[in-house]
Amino acid sequence: MGINFLIILTSLGFCTATSCCLVESVVCQRENHKSFSMLLNEAYEEDAVIKLSESTAFQGYRSIVQRQFLLPNGNTSTIDVFTKEHLSVTVFTWDTNTSSTTLLREYHFGPEKYLYGTIGGLYETNKHQSSLHASEMELEEEAQMKCKQMIPLLGSPTASMFLEKYNTNRFYPYLGLDCKEVIDPNPKEPEEVITVERNVPYERMMALINAGEMNMVSTNTIYMALLKLQEMGISLH
Repeated sequence: MGINFLIILTSLGFCTATSCCLVESVVCQRENHKSFSMLLNEAYEEDAVIKLSESTAFQGYRSIVQRQFLLPNGNTSTIDVFTKEHLSVTVFTWDTNTSSTTLLREYHFGPEKYLYGTIGGLYETNKHQSSLHASEMELEEEAQMKCKQMIPLLGSPTASMFLEKYNTNRFYPYLGLDCKEVIDPNPKEPEEVITVERNVPYERMMALINAGEMNMVSTNTIYMALLKLQEMGISLH
């Protein structure tokens, strides 16, 4: 980046005069020191946000890490970030013959209520060969279904999107077309409290979204899938 971050970090007390901090891939240089204000200006121009430290605040199925950042304006900020070991997949299904979808009515332990959603679960790299494989497994486990065609909604099976700015989790969204029920599906996870609702028409699905009865990840997946269906010329009614 052309910035000597050693001066900034030393001024903030993160480096000693005899040590050189390595922040991510930035190599601190000891020659041609610029003034502190000049470095801050240059960092601001480049929108540089530098992670100074990271520690675990809570360790569990989902963990919280505390990360301290140097911001472009020269301030430091400590942020709680949610992390977990595996990423996630989510699948919206659409039956082109009946113009309907399958939704899950599932108990959500955060809001402590039942909400509707698309099929979703973990993408475990030690268990699944790909995000597609994970999506197919979740379809079978949660909705007892197998789809004729699976389409990545981000254009590629390797593309994913972050959940939000305080979370490291990423989602791989898929559209599943013309799914059929599986006779002997893999069992659900023991903590999942799910009712499968099949043949849900477009109007009821949108009513659930507008009433706030659909979780956010599923809502986003549905809107992405609807755009894809329109691109493909598939009727919603």
